Amino acid sequence: MNIEAILAKYDSMFGKYSLSEIEDFLLKNIEEASLQNEKQNLVSLLNEMIGFYRDTLQKEKALKNCDRLDLVLNELNLQGTIPYATSFLNIANAFRAFDLEKEAIALFEQVEQIYQKNLPENDFLFAGLYNNWALAYQELTEFYMAAELLQKALIIVDCYPEAVIPQATTRTNLGISLLETNTEEASVKAHHLLRQALNIFEKDGGKDFHYGAALVAMGDAGRHKKDYVNAAKYYQHGLAEIEKHTGKNENYTRVQEKYDYVIQEAKLCGLWKSN
Repeated sequence: MNIEAILAKYDSMFGKYSLSEIEDFLLKNIEEASLQNEKQNLVSLLNEMIGFYRDTLQKEKALKNCDRLDLVLNELNLQGTIPYATSFLNIANAFRAFDLEKEAIALFEQVEQIYQKNLPENDFLFAGLYNNWALAYQELTEFYMAAELLQKALIIVDCYPEAVIPQATTRTNLGISLLETNTEEASVKAHHLLRQALNIFEKDGGKDFHYGAALVAMGDAGRHKKDYVNAAKYYQHGLAEIEKHTGKNENYTRVQEKYDYVIQEAKLCGLWKSN
């Protein structure tokens, strides 16, 4: 089994194949890895499967695969290693996506402990941890805690000039948290960070999955400033990106509601011109 080729094919399928075809591709390769008892490859594929189900908001399937991944990790005796922490980070993200934030935070804390024992200070992996950990605090509406973690992540990613997409995603996440603190100073800083993030994503051709989140966040920034027309434009673009990558799921519906709201407000203000 050529795991590198399989994962490369998987990454290339989005936007070209249906979500059901992508799911079937992963399931087929997971079954093959299991039959051949290739447990290391099975770990990689299960991590991808969990990410897929998380992004497409399929809770039961995601959590079932989290349990399976945990069993395989223990069979391989990987406890306390970086691969173990990486998989736990992925499981924590699945928990967070399905409203199990406290369980997710407990796993993030375990991952940090493993990283601190095995990695140098400011290793790039810490940035990914703090970004994802912050999202759990965002879900709990503890935005100051989220911003604190994201500031730490931003310091790290900016030490790596080649890490342009992580620099963009970190700025997006930090901008979102700052907006929710509802202070004028934070709002100005958030808008600046989100503009930087969008510039990075667009320079990259807008290919990255997180580009949609940055667009929606900029829509949020416009909504906070009551700039409803520009907010609508960003939400509309964000909706197209979400649909392209994960379909019309619950996240799409939430953004659609925001879009409908700013359109209505723009109309009430006499700012919206219907085609």
